[in-house]
Order: sequence, then C-alpha cells, then structure tokens
Amino acid sequence: MTDAEAALTRLTDAILADTGFRDRDWTHILLIYTIDGAVSEFGYLFGPGDACEAAGTDDWAILDHVTALRTATTAAGGAPAWRQCLIHLARSTGHGSARFDETPTRWRPDPADPIGHARRMLAGVS
Repeated sequence: MTDAEAALTRLTDAILADTGFRDRDWTHILLIYTIDGAVSEFGYLFGPGDACEAAGTDDWAILDHVTALRTATTAAGGAPAWRQCLIHLARSTGHGSARFDETPTRWRPDPADPIGHARRMLAGVS
C-alpha cells in the first residue's frame, strides 16, 4: 500500500467512524475538502431511497487526515498536488475513493439547486 493509499484509508475510516455518519442510514457520502489557506469541508449524505441532505463530519481531527492525504499525494519537494478533493464513500462496496483538482472551485455548491448539484456530482463518481 502506498503512502497515499494508506492516507486515504485513514481518512475514510475516520469519516465512517464520525458521529455525523456512524449511526446514520446512508447509501453514499460525498465530502468536498478545499485547502486554500485553511481546510474547509462541505458534503452530502444520500439515502435511504432518494433522500439527499447537506452533511459533514463532526470531528475536526478529520481535517488533519485531509492534510495528511494532500502531503502523501505531493511529490517530495514539489508543490501541493491539489487544492480540492472529492471523497466518495459507497456503503454497498465499503470503499472510499478520491478525486483531486488543482483549483478550489470545481465542486463548489450550487446555491440555486444544491440537491440537484449533489445528485449530478454523485452521478459523476458512481
């Protein structure tokens, strides 16, 4: 397992253990982390059925795992590899995946249609 894979596993394990998700019924979780000076988070919880709601983690220590993932995905001595990261967790597979972007705006929420936007993002990663 590479350092990046190990960092992603630690991050997804922490998300799944978080009180914001641990005891909830869900099918998918999407969390978007942006590192633009500070680390920020927003996300969505899907399920049961067609339900979708804004959601996030309760444990601030998860942001340390995000920073560790960024470090693990950055070449030694190089500039940070990304500024925004989309984490997708699927209950059916038990796996987490990550997508990265160099800009801090790719997965910015759409205030006019936040749930529709969330569903389009999920369709793009599922």
